[in-house]
Amino acid sequence: MAPLARYGLATLLGVAILFVPSMLYAMVSDDEPAWVVPVNAPIWGGFRTPENPSHQGVDLGAKRYVPIRAAASGVVVERECNASLDGQPYSCDTDGSPQVKGCGWYIDIHHDGGLDTRYCHMSFAPLVQLGDKVKVGQTVGYVGSSGNSSAPHLHFEVHEVGKSGGATNDNAIDPVPFMKGHGAPLGVGNDEPVPPTPTVTPTPAPTASGPVGPPVDLDGDGETDLAVWRGAQAKWILPDALGGVALGEDGDQPAVGDFDGDGKADLALWRPLDGRWIVQASTGAQFPTVDFGVGADVAVPADFDGDGRTDFAVYQAEGRWLIRYATGKEADPIDLGKFGDLPVAGDFDGDGRSDPAVWRPADGSWSVHLSTGARAPKLVLGGSGDIPAAGDFDGDGTDDFAVWSPDNGVWFVRYATGAKAEISLGVPGDIPVIGDYDGDGVDDLAVWRPSDGRWLVQVSSGVSGPEAVLGTAGDVPASSPQWLDKAGSPWTVDEIRTQRLILAAKRAASG
Repeated sequence: MAPLARYGLATLLGVAILFVPSMLYAMVSDDEPAWVVPVNAPIWGGFRTPENPSHQGVDLGAKRYVPIRAAASGVVVERECNASLDGQPYSCDTDGSPQVKGCGWYIDIHHDGGLDTRYCHMSFAPLVQLGDKVKVGQTVGYVGSSGNSSAPHLHFEVHEVGKSGGATNDNAIDPVPFMKGHGAPLGVGNDEPVPPTPTVTPTPAPTASGPVGPPVDLDGDGETDLAVWRGAQAKWILPDALGGVALGEDGDQPAVGDFDGDGKADLALWRPLDGRWIVQASTGAQFPTVDFGVGADVAVPADFDGDGRTDFAVYQAEGRWLIRYATGKEADPIDLGKFGDLPVAGDFDGDGRSDPAVWRPADGSWSVHLSTGARAPKLVLGGSGDIPAAGDFDGDGTDDFAVWSPDNGVWFVRYATGAKAEISLGVPGDIPVIGDYDGDGVDDLAVWRPSDGRWLVQVSSGVSGPEAVLGTAGDVPASSPQWLDKAGSPWTVDEIRTQRLILAAKRAASG
């Protein structure tokens, strides 16, 4: 493998002590009420009072370490640390103050009937993850004083979100009459603290199951290899140790993956003209040709069933995913997104299967179809002009969300834990090429520079080394998204329509 540019780690991971309560779930029976109070405690502050008209919930004066219960069954759609002081991030693993802004550690739970509930100022990271299904009365965290808080308490909100996609100030309603009307009046009683017992969570041993490893690991050593596709020569350009490989024809697009499940990535191309996949196995053997997809689709190969083999998949511009598993079986079409969205695949729930996702340039929203069937968590990250990506940047087995801003070369990362990071790497014109370049099991942020063929990598291990150079202007790196043009810019809606017309004309001309 060619040498790489290795820079010191700048990833700003949020580190929290994990606790496991003695009983994670409250007892729930068939006659359990649909709604329960999140904590029994006096009401300290009301909803949108004259003194605080922007207060979108009620403050319940519970003591530190009182368990917080899910008010109703639902799905966790927001989980994060929300705290800042003087415009700078502030830890949620310590008490806040009236000067600190934000909700501290909090979660939102989405319930049937178009309702969300919010739970703020937890003592430490919530006990549930994004996408988790929770039962009414389940312990989801502990009362604390993180964020904008002068003493331990629970800030509790109720939102009528309908189909809008999430809780906002505009759709907040007064929790007091709502909860009373649902048989769970607030402000009654006073729960006693139940201090959690710290525990050490062992790191699970790696297994052979789950999604395939680095997408461009051509020799099976666990490290992402450098590779670019040179359409003008219909040839893959690889490091000296791997050599060049003639494959395909001009106009094909890279679609590398481990299609035979041998632990080594196979060089592969997708042909928009006729929807044909051309795969050369790592053994050197030619795969049978697979016809799947049509012109102006986007190939998004990934391991969607967790069998260790890359599956054939395309995203259609109108917002539909089509997947053909390595077994030959086709999945039911998945409708996700709309015209102009950009497809991204990743294992966002950590179950060993890649999940289809789309990112919307207009507002930076992510929509994810989880393989478990759970409702995808609400997330907004990035905006128009950014380039979305996904990878496991902290090595916890769950892919994290990321966008790269070509305007200033800054990566914005939202980890599955809810922590955030901003990392400078790259300049306008670079192309994102995420991969595990040092083989430590953690994905690294990286860009490829077409002007001089340089690969710049922010390696998670912190090891540095000489720069790597492979490729030149006009080449396409193997791990870049197919919806990026050769200048490194995402296709626009107009470009998608133009591409369709061009491909239609070519097909007509070819008979």
